[in-house]
Amino acid sequence: MKIHAAAISHVGMIRENNEDNFYLQGQIRARLDELQSRSSGSFADECVLFAVADGMGGMACGELASLAAVQSLQPCALADVQAVAMGSIGQANGEICRAQALAGRQMGTTLAALYMDAGKAVVCNIGDSRVYSFRKDSLTRLTVDHNQAQQMVAFGVLTEEEAAKHSGRHVLTQFIGIPETEMVIQPHFTEEMELQPGDLFLLCSDGLTDGVKEGEMTDLLAEAEDPMAMAEKLVALALDRGGRDNITVLVVQIEE
Repeated sequence: MKIHAAAISHVGMIRENNEDNFYLQGQIRARLDELQSRSSGSFADECVLFAVADGMGGMACGELASLAAVQSLQPCALADVQAVAMGSIGQANGEICRAQALAGRQMGTTLAALYMDAGKAVVCNIGDSRVYSFRKDSLTRLTVDHNQAQQMVAFGVLTEEEAAKHSGRHVLTQFIGIPETEMVIQPHFTEEMELQPGDLFLLCSDGLTDGVKEGEMTDLLAEAEDPMAMAEKLVALALDRGGRDNITVLVVQIEE
């Protein structure tokens, strides 16, 4: 199978700096002073990796944290994915914690990654950046939001609809940038899934999901254009809704 992918990272309409980053099989947002960035490419389905990272900390701190996360990543065979992903997360976490000590302020980042190899895929995430699969006109969230609102859903205190509007959705319970003495980082991993021709995957920061509903994402992905065109339309819709946060969208398309 052939894999086509495109990523767009946009500062949004309110923020002055872009703290998001992405990883598109080795391509990242390397120029942190650029408020917009895009990349694309086509690959064989052997040891391919895509990811989105949403930095936190303000000023230059958030973008340094998300950059450390994507720079630590490396594609791998799915048999090794948990060990390699945990190694990457541990490396990034150490770098960010050392940077925090030097800067004297807290910083951190989410990470949502899609590993592909030999017709199969595994998703790993920490924080609230998301990965969706789109197959036969059906959108499925593959990641778990690590935030207070989702914890309350798990405890039966909130419904999913209430959690989408709750202030706790922006309070992360897991992220990269936590000292080992304070918390053990526990990413969420999916089971291996079989890829099929026509499959789409959407990776995004919460700058998209806070402004665009999943039904609207479904409608746009159903138009089945090329990945860059889909990414452009998703970012444009988030901007039209106010663009209150940085927006990063990465679309992956599977072709026979």
